[in-house]
Amino acid sequence: MTFSYVTEEASLIDLSIGLDLEFSPPWQRHNRADDPFVISCRVDAESLSAAANDWTAEIGSYPP
Repeated sequence: MTFSYVTEEASLIDLSIGLDLEFSPPWQRHNRADDPFVISCRVDAESLSAAANDWTAEIGSYPP
């Protein structure tokens, strides 16, 4: 799985999310890695920051 920052306009951020093998959708199955299914998302900076904080809080109870 990959997350990539693509570009930013005003307060909107474009992200590219690559889903590979076990994370790919059922209609796009592959037998090898390095050919991800890519999703493009446009989010505002405040929502992205809130999501990152929520994720950090959720995984805090797991060992490093």
